[in-house]
Amino acid sequence: MANESIQVVSKEFKPLLPGKNRTYQLIGLRMDPLSKGFVCPQSRRIANRFLVKDGKAVKSFMFVSNHAPTASSGSVPAHQLGAIVFTREGRGNIIISGDKPEDMELDRALFFHQQNISNIDKSWHVRPKTGQYVFRLLDPKAKAEASNKNYERRNTCENIINDMKVALMRDTYEMLFKEDCTGIDSPIVKTRLYKYVQEDTQAQNFLALNESEQMKAKVIIREAYDKKFITKDDSSVRWVKGKELICARVARKSIDQSLLLFLITDDGKDILKILKELTEAKQ
Repeated sequence: MANESIQVVSKEFKPLLPGKNRTYQLIGLRMDPLSKGFVCPQSRRIANRFLVKDGKAVKSFMFVSNHAPTASSGSVPAHQLGAIVFTREGRGNIIISGDKPEDMELDRALFFHQQNISNIDKSWHVRPKTGQYVFRLLDPKAKAEASNKNYERRNTCENIINDMKVALMRDTYEMLFKEDCTGIDSPIVKTRLYKYVQEDTQAQNFLALNESEQMKAKVIIREAYDKKFITKDDSSVRWVKGKELICARVARKSIDQSLLLFLITDDGKDILKILKELTEAKQ
């Protein structure tokens, strides 16, 4: 059973009545536009011990069960007893039924879980150390009110955030929020991006930025640094081979900002094209 020391926030959880269901769904489920196949991991296990803020105290929440979690199409294999597992067989869903009282503790664990993105603004939420959210509580009313397009757009944004390298994630944050994130831990940056894309207009902004020429140039720049084609110091960016100057630092701009500004000008487009070819050829 769940940790009984969780008392202050326990009233936030309402057990399901008979005939009612609650659905928890993995983030990132989609149909592949090329293969037309359903994209879902074969199985995705999440921690059955996590942290919950109970009033002013942060406490450990433990889910233990003597039966397997219920997926939409049946039981999870016996070796996963007591685990919390989303499966492809269950279409990435764990569906809790009010007709099965034995599933109530699983429902409670999923409801309060740290990696449930639906909890991001809740009073009991403790941000995951990795900043990684795995699933959400589906709100049938909210989904009915939102168009499928909006729902898919948010899902697309979350997939992109999941896959982002740290440097690109930080670049994206700074361009969206117009602030330096040097002193902000990467998991916090990721959490704020997740939170940002929950609103549809902001999700559209995120996708527009992700597809912008400026962001594409940033990705190429990062790859060029990582693969040692270019190097920088406080005053300039140069080719590693030959040490030839690419651009000098612009007043009141960082060296990376100066390079980006140069590469999106007419004079810099040829250099950007060369960098793109070099970084793609070495993959």
